[in-house]
Parts: sequence; C-alpha cells; structure tokens
Amino acid sequence: MQIALLPALVVLVSFWFSGRKSDAHEMNKTSRVVAYITGTGIFLGCVIGQGILAHGVLLAGGFLG
Repeated sequence: MQIALLPALVVLVSFWFSGRKSDAHEMNKTSRVVAYITGTGIFLGCVIGQGILAHGVLLAGGFLG
C-alpha cells in the first residue's frame, strides 16, 4: 500500500520544478497569484490525502486499533 503514497510526491515535485523553470520570472501578477493559490490548494490536498492514506495503512496493519 505504500506505493500509493508516490503519486502525491510526483505531483508536488513536478510543480516545484515547473516553478523553477528559466522563464518563470516572466509571469504577470495575475498568473502568479493564480499559480500560488492553486499550488497551495494542491499542496494542502496532497498533505491531507497522504495523512488519510497513512492512517488507513496503519489501521489495516493493526498498528492503530
């Protein structure tokens, strides 16, 4: 089940690399604000999803319960 944690990590790493591209400094203010809001939402979704999935794995394994 731990392999199910990988997609969120891949999404977060891909967003990080896309923000560090050489042309990232050419974004206008509106697209930068939208990118920050969207990125924060996706980051929080991934963190919460990871927590729920990890809790489920621990319950299924008998560690919490």
